[in-house]
Amino acid sequence: MPAMTVYLIPRSPFRGRTLPRSDTLFGAICWGLRLLFGPTRVERFLHAYDHGLLPCVLSSMFPYRGSAAAKTHYFPKPLGDPYVLDPLMSDPPTREELTALRRLSAVSSVTGDVFSRIIMGAMPDPAVYQELLRSPVDAPEVGGQADVHAPLPEETAGVFFCVKYREENGQDLARDLKTVLYFLADRGIGGGISSGQGQFKGIEIVEGLPYQEPPDHESQHVVTLSLTVPDSGLRKVLSKSWYTLERRQGIVAAMAAAPAAAPLRKDHLLMLQEGSTFPKNGQLCYGALPVVRKAGEGVDFDVRQYGYAFPVNTKHAQR
Repeated sequence: MPAMTVYLIPRSPFRGRTLPRSDTLFGAICWGLRLLFGPTRVERFLHAYDHGLLPCVLSSMFPYRGSAAAKTHYFPKPLGDPYVLDPLMSDPPTREELTALRRLSAVSSVTGDVFSRIIMGAMPDPAVYQELLRSPVDAPEVGGQADVHAPLPEETAGVFFCVKYREENGQDLARDLKTVLYFLADRGIGGGISSGQGQFKGIEIVEGLPYQEPPDHESQHVVTLSLTVPDSGLRKVLSKSWYTLERRQGIVAAMAAAPAAAPLRKDHLLMLQEGSTFPKNGQLCYGALPVVRKAGEGVDFDVRQYGYAFPVNTKHAQR
């Protein structure tokens, strides 16, 4: 599938402890399509998902920092078989070895270079462990988040997300997405937009993806870069997967809801977090777009929650 990477420079902070996730981003884009192009445009967009013709899949937002010459991207560390010390080793582990193991278990994000090496099978957890063991402090080239609001003087910092789209929809999608993003720059993404949160001032759309992945025929697993609803196919392979579950329950956008004393909550979902790894099972896509509040329950239309995987081929998984 053709792909693009979207870079955003925030003007104001996002609400919450994390950057907007794939479901929040999808909802913002759908509202943008509806407000700019009318209900028919977004209904046609969602109708394609119902018939298995996904117009696009989105990743969650992640931080980046860099200069005009190069950007450093930060991705979730792909989950896989945990690394453990050899239980038959003759000497007990040293304090440095135990510290490196604890740091390894705490690494939640890696730079784009390390991410590419992991999914290409060139940097398994033992290699990450050795890198941490050699480093007396946290190694920024292995793990660590970027502060999108505090770049170095010669750097810019912001957030990015990735999009894969159907080739026949590419020109229309790229055009509409760019229009929607400029609209969302002033409106904001995520919670708190009425108070000016989630706005951004810079947009750059680049063809391609900021990582290298193995070809389909060399990979038996995929890593998801988005929150993913385990559909019936995924549930069958969860015992052979590495994943973290997260309970999600959002609030219906105020403009979609009838006046009420309290915000309308969506049905809760259990979703696989970004970085979860699972075997390929022959599906063309993974996940779902479930209805989380039905029409008539305080809203005039079915409210959906985005839960499709953003799949990245990987060779790092063992099991």
